[in-house]
Amino acid sequence: MRNLLWTLLLGCLLIHTGCKTQQQGSGPKVFLMDTVNGLGHVVSATIREDGQFNNSITIDGRTQTISGQVTKTRDAYLVTVDYNSTAADIPGLKQVKSTVSLKEGESKNISGLGSDVVSVSILR
Repeated sequence: MRNLLWTLLLGCLLIHTGCKTQQQGSGPKVFLMDTVNGLGHVVSATIREDGQFNNSITIDGRTQTISGQVTKTRDAYLVTVDYNSTAADIPGLKQVKSTVSLKEGESKNISGLGSDVVSVSILR
């Protein structure tokens, strides 16, 4: 029991300090947030060495798919993203294609107004 508690404590400490394993990689990721009626739906993708990224997730009948290309400039990233969101009962719900310049940690809206926006960011 005592070993289990120490293992849990060590795990929490590593998560808290941001310890990374080799499996997680150290490169940046593209994060896309689709905010619908104030609720955020996030999909992320790791940027490969060739600058390409893609990923798809399905949660509660809503499928989000992102793909695209990232090019590093001197102090920013040029991100071209293709985003599709569908729901089981509403096919073709949302499609966004955009190119935006981002600094690491910065987020920019690429579509929508008010409480229904799509934003993209790059984080490590």
